[in-house]
Amino acid sequence: MHKCSRCWGTGKLEHYGHVEHGVCFRCHGSGKQQRKPTPVWQLVYNGQAVVTFRAKDEDTAMDRADDEMEARFPLQCGEVQNYSVKCLFTGEC
Repeated sequence: MHKCSRCWGTGKLEHYGHVEHGVCFRCHGSGKQQRKPTPVWQLVYNGQAVVTFRAKDEDTAMDRADDEMEARFPLQCGEVQNYSVKCLFTGEC
């Protein structure tokens, strides 16, 4: 069993407290799931979180981040973008 990737193992989603008292629909409140979850990554640009997404590894996450940055922040002539990805959840922590 692995930590639930939707509620991060808590069994509840506080911001959905008005629906079924916030019980996570993925794990039904147990905080566990059968399948190993795909890691959750966050693209950070200028210290701000831009987007959160799932990717199987860091290389795939960086490829996705490159695509997101090209789509959201087109480069001007000679401009360099400083961004990174960080892993938020692997299901094993």
